[in-house]
Amino acid sequence: MLYGYARCSSADQSLDIQIDALKAAGCQIVRAEKVSGTSRDGRRERDPR
Repeated sequence: MLYGYARCSSADQSLDIQIDALKAAGCQIVRAEKVSGTSRDGRRERDPR
């Protein structure tokens, strides 16, 4: 199973192009978030488990 991760740094940006590309590449699960890349605060989708 392929997983994809899409991210943009502000709420007014769209993730649609990234998500479409990940799905076209065969990703069955896509996680997405809109948060700054300068900090890990609030980046739930990339937290190591």
